Amino acid sequence: MSLDMPRGAHSVDQYFDKEAAIWIRRYAEEPAFQTRLATIGPVVIRATRESEGTRVLDFGGGAGVFSAVASTHATMVLTLDRSREMLRAAPKHPEELSRLAVSVGGDYRPDRVHRVAGDLATFGDHAKGVFDLVMSISVLEYIDDVPAIIRNFAWLLRPGGRMILQVPNRRSPYRYIRVALSRAERIGRVVGLVRQQSDGGYMAVRPHGDRVPWRFALTAAGMSIVDVERVAIGSKGPFRWFHPNLLVVAMKPTSTN
Repeated sequence: MSLDMPRGAHSVDQYFDKEAAIWIRRYAEEPAFQTRLATIGPVVIRATRESEGTRVLDFGGGAGVFSAVASTHATMVLTLDRSREMLRAAPKHPEELSRLAVSVGGDYRPDRVHRVAGDLATFGDHAKGVFDLVMSISVLEYIDDVPAIIRNFAWLLRPGGRMILQVPNRRSPYRYIRVALSRAERIGRVVGLVRQQSDGGYMAVRPHGDRVPWRFALTAAGMSIVDVERVAIGSKGPFRWFHPNLLVVAMKPTSTN
């Protein structure tokens, strides 16, 4: 198994290192993050509850919010991320992670979560089929070669194992509005009308923008798409009508025949 460092990796790392101190708090305070957790959390719990001895890879898991949720039933959760600052955030906020897990019916078990700084190349050639579930929540949009990442996820999964992915919903009107606002902001900074950058800084470090080729990548890797669910930006008012992300569940065939 091989994985090259994506172009712009240092910019991505710098962005998430800067966000690490507030990342867990965002899931407690911001509607978009709260809705993400409320939608994806129960899916993770169901996936890890289905069989005993579940081993989970949380790729790009950062501060470990979904790792905490997965630890409810999984016997081992590996949070893999290149951002050391993100990985350091989790041990500093165990009570917050516990509250977030409980909010979706989970129970954070810190002793089951292991954190490793690195990327998929960390596994070398001896990890084929060792995981029952691979999660990658809002990560693929930062990856240059999405088919290669998905192919490696499939290699790490046992037959019958699952992937849980959150990816941009490029057809959402919210995405079009967000791109237009980002362009207007850039123009405003150039002409001096805007001095401070908004939270849209993440858009500059995504090689595919909102057009992540996740469906092609899953098909090419031999994965079956089990479910696709739209994820709203909020649960109240007009925000519940905008779905800027998709929750994708895919399964590896139980047999290659």
